[in-house]
Amino acid sequence: MSSDFDEEEKNEELEETEEQPEEEMEAEVEGKGSLSGKGGVYSLLFPKGKDVRYVFSAMATMLNDAAFSLGPEGVKLRATDNSKVSIIILDIPASSLDEVNIGEEIKVGISFDVLKKIMRRISSRDKVEFIVDKPQGKLHVVIYTKKGKEGGMYRKFSLSLIDVSMEDVPEPNLEYPIRITADLDSMLDIIAAANDISEVVSFTATTSQFIIRAEGEGGKSIESIYQSNDELFHEYVVNAEGSASYSAKQILGFMSQMRQICDAVTMEFATDKPLKLTFNFSTGSLLLYLLQRT
Repeated sequence: MSSDFDEEEKNEELEETEEQPEEEMEAEVEGKGSLSGKGGVYSLLFPKGKDVRYVFSAMATMLNDAAFSLGPEGVKLRATDNSKVSIIILDIPASSLDEVNIGEEIKVGISFDVLKKIMRRISSRDKVEFIVDKPQGKLHVVIYTKKGKEGGMYRKFSLSLIDVSMEDVPEPNLEYPIRITADLDSMLDIIAAANDISEVVSFTATTSQFIIRAEGEGGKSIESIYQSNDELFHEYVVNAEGSASYSAKQILGFMSQMRQICDAVTMEFATDKPLKLTFNFSTGSLLLYLLQRT
């Protein structure tokens, strides 16, 4: 039987949902404990399944596929989407991981269309292991219960590694006069409202006010004005006033996933510069650079 990915599971029945791949899972197998360390495979163990689920789901809103760097320093990604309007940078240091069984840096190409289906299977208290089997060309995603490997229960999903162009994507070397860290839920609410009206949302920042606007067809519009001393701001720095417009849908896609694991978002922008969003979560950071819209 062929499928987007295969699954082994121990002591757990999966519910059939519309989110399943068309050709379903392999039969149940018996197994206990760790699946890593066999046959010279590489492995990383993430302590928080919730972080893995929502970080990779956020990236899936922008990326079809990407190449990750896995190694002694942890997990890193620097990629641009197919339309070249965004740059995404992920950094999960080894110090945040429970286990790192990789002695050298390796590149792993994956399809987000497949991976995002696996991410939906992860619960907040699960632990997640990535096992890379280079000879077989597979990435195994192993989901353990909250007790981890010692609990003896797991679900294992396997997907094929793919060839992804290892294009060098440098991080933009930009200085921003505007840096605002705000409550993520509050920002998500207004961006969602703006997205209902228009594809484009504009940000304006002065020393005293932060303004979010969107204008749609038929005279529809929305405007939210926040004072710089509003309690929703954790940080408010405006060294030069600026205004710029960006894709509401793309911002919303990222924020709606990251709100599950982040309390705040840092927004940096300026007139005629890309938007930079920084999400710091418990085990790492995720950055999104997004080109302006007119």
